[in-house]
Amino acid sequence: MTSRELRAWRRENLSVRDRWLLRLPWLLPRLDVPPSAEVVRRLGGPGEGVELGAPGPFVLLKPTGLAAGGLEAALGAEGVVGWSLGRFGGHGRASVRLYDLDLTEPGPWLWLAVLQALEPEAWDRVEVWRLDCAPDRLPALKRRLRKALRSVHRRAAWPGGPTRVVSLHAVHAPDPDRVEQEWSILEACLCDEALQRP
Repeated sequence: MTSRELRAWRRENLSVRDRWLLRLPWLLPRLDVPPSAEVVRRLGGPGEGVELGAPGPFVLLKPTGLAAGGLEAALGAEGVVGWSLGRFGGHGRASVRLYDLDLTEPGPWLWLAVLQALEPEAWDRVEVWRLDCAPDRLPALKRRLRKALRSVHRRAAWPGGPTRVVSLHAVHAPDPDRVEQEWSILEACLCDEALQRP
């Protein structure tokens, strides 16, 4: 991604506050995170699975979004009706498949390590929201929700690696052509929150 493309992406996806923070990364708090093996170990084994119903447009309210709240109001401001299907454990396992993460490389897993450090009790939980809208609205809706809801930014370093800026967004929405695929990943990887270890 070129610097021009990165600036355009930030304008579309981040609030003014978030864009300023990323221009001044030395002001962000710094975290020292464990090596990837420790992060991967915390992902646990396969999920018990959940039944979410027929696939359709959805958003995931990720751990930083759970702490901030406000998704229902943000959806209402966009003219979209949404309802929660519940909170589930297994966000880490699902993320590996949703984002096709290579856990042997340092960069892809770094945001999971930051999330584990910031939300030690809730990092592996996610709330699934079903939306009453057309799938082709999801990309623009995701951008507007990310602007409206809190993103968290940190500088992070791992043993023997450089310091990088990591951004944790409050929501995830699939691309229109991946709705059914990502829905099946969630059903396979998530588990009832009550069964999830703290």
